[in-house]
Amino acid sequence: MAVKPIAPVPNTILFNSIRANLSSEFKDRIPAATEQNLDKIGTAITSKAFEGLFNEWQGELWNKIGMTLFHQYTLNNPLADLIYGTMSFGDAIEEIGVDIVKGRAMDYGKDGESLDPFVKQSNHAKAMYHRINEPIQYMTTIEKDRIKRAFRSEYGVSRLYGMFISALYSSANVDTWLLTKKLMSMYINDTMSGDGVPLLDDQKQEITPVTNKETGEDFILTIRNLVSAGSFPNAAFNPMKIHKTLDNRDYILFVKYDILNHISVKTFTNAFHTEELNMKVTVKPIDDFGPDTDNVVAILAERNWLLITQQFEDMEPIYNPRGRYWNYYLTRQMSFAATYFKDCIIFKDTAWS
Repeated sequence: MAVKPIAPVPNTILFNSIRANLSSEFKDRIPAATEQNLDKIGTAITSKAFEGLFNEWQGELWNKIGMTLFHQYTLNNPLADLIYGTMSFGDAIEEIGVDIVKGRAMDYGKDGESLDPFVKQSNHAKAMYHRINEPIQYMTTIEKDRIKRAFRSEYGVSRLYGMFISALYSSANVDTWLLTKKLMSMYINDTMSGDGVPLLDDQKQEITPVTNKETGEDFILTIRNLVSAGSFPNAAFNPMKIHKTLDNRDYILFVKYDILNHISVKTFTNAFHTEELNMKVTVKPIDDFGPDTDNVVAILAERNWLLITQQFEDMEPIYNPRGRYWNYYLTRQMSFAATYFKDCIIFKDTAWS
């Protein structure tokens, strides 16, 4: 997960694009930037006389760089596309599932008697609740004098702010990635069994270690068989025992990258499509599945098995006049949960205890 280099933007172009979105007061007091006046502008807006205008400028600059220019260059979370969505209200996520209804023989009634169509027969609804995690905050410091010097280099402002913004978002994205894998680990290690929702036996699959062409083909055949089994009505692969039928494209296969590379090189070589394993199943390589999962090599899961939502993400600066620097705080709040209503099958290359 290397950080891509940030494409720098000339100071005059960057400054004027920010200035265009600022207040009339700012535009009246601070002229548009040119190569000739940029050094004077940098000295002026970082002086005490322009403190309010500088706060306006740097706030807009931070947002523009962070959200528009350079956000795509930060260290990425390889599992970011698993984030379910944004939830703005509430402090808990509620899941509700209803299983199939049991049928019974048709009752045509008897002559002279009336059938009651209003007899109540409630189906059993199952529910789970997931609490929202506490916010996590990331902080970085930029000195006032460093900002002033950045105006004297052609690309100095974009490089300076881009570097610090990248560090904040990269830190948050790596933590999100690690928390996602920790969530997988908790599911794998059956942490809900004490609450009456244990993993089912069919969810725990043992495979022969993938070391050659034959074992690679056996592994893929096992995946194919389980995907095929999911196309028939069953309740064997989710702890809440909800009956369902799934299509191939309803699955994601998380598989350790070394296993995937081994298969692609030694098993099919020419006709192998890594992204689908030749069976229209989304494949996501992964380095591991979090703590205490050394022998887990793959997970075949229904889409949205991981219920990850983002509540808010906010950036706020504060100036310290004693040290002549700004502290910038990125605050991100998310929730991490695995749904026990979705099908999920775990593969180990050793026996399950």
